[in-house]
Amino acid sequence: MRNELTPKQRQLCLAYLETGRLTQAARRVGVSYATAQRWWRQPAVRAELRRLADEQTQEVVQELRNAARSAATLLRQVIEQGTEPLPWRLRAAQTVLAVLGTLEELYDLHERVAALEAAAGADRREG
Repeated sequence: MRNELTPKQRQLCLAYLETGRLTQAARRVGVSYATAQRWWRQPAVRAELRRLADEQTQEVVQELRNAARSAATLLRQVIEQGTEPLPWRLRAAQTVLAVLGTLEELYDLHERVAALEAAAGADRREG
């Protein structure tokens, strides 16, 4: 089985990510559903789909990172300026604290996974 994808197979992966349905993706690309199913079973097509999905996810994450600074600034203004009603300021403060707690947990998990990966790598080199 070959590892290279045809342009139509690559288009099928992109169309699937847009539609979420293999039937619609096949129609959009101009291939039969049976052909799309056959391609779908090929590891190279599945790998390309994963790669494209990961790429899209990274783009969304970057967009969220870009928006996060503006959101944090807005929340800080709502909290500090005191011009908004007290319930709004309290909700903004709760939001900041909740996000901060989640970020701290994720950072902790990231460090722990990195330490485990480093230890596993050292074990493989010794073994």
